[in-house]
Amino acid sequence: MRDVEGQFVDENFGEIFNPDMIIEYGGGASSKGILYIDPAFTIGENSDYTGIVKAYSDRSKIYIDDVFVGRVEVDEWLRQLRNMYDDTINKIGYDAWGIQGTTNMREIRNYFRNNGMYVKESQLQPSRLNVDNFTDTMLRLFFNKSIFFSKKVRENKLFMEQLFNFTSKKKNQYDDGVDAFFNAVYLLIELNYFRNEL
Repeated sequence: MRDVEGQFVDENFGEIFNPDMIIEYGGGASSKGILYIDPAFTIGENSDYTGIVKAYSDRSKIYIDDVFVGRVEVDEWLRQLRNMYDDTINKIGYDAWGIQGTTNMREIRNYFRNNGMYVKESQLQPSRLNVDNFTDTMLRLFFNKSIFFSKKVRENKLFMEQLFNFTSKKKNQYDDGVDAFFNAVYLLIELNYFRNEL
């Protein structure tokens, strides 16, 4: 049991996030942006989902502009990633754990190149975030009203369902949208795009 800004959060039995924590903004941003992808390479009934998050920061706030969560073929999640990419995106983050991370980087780089768009190695940003260890930071950002969501993100039912059902990495089988969300925020902080006090 943990006390965060006067609210008790039960890590073992209760969800961490709730709808009252979601603040909507108009969408779109001209700030520094990133894409983060937590990809899956199979689409079976028990397969993981692919999660993609497009996020920005103006140094004092974080804006979650778009998300994709789904069980889809590799070509489809790569297409979704390409559709979210624009001139405001400075980095493409990806899950970099072990050999899976090497596969992720290769697939992303080759897809962009094969579709007439060169992505520099420096644009690809590996992440090895431990999501459970980052939960306290995420809660502080929510309670400080530092995270905002576009309307289309708020209306993404699968993403919101995963977010509101999230308790911990150990207890959640399907949390790929949350993984991508946490990692996107983490990268904005790591890259110093977001510099507000936590």
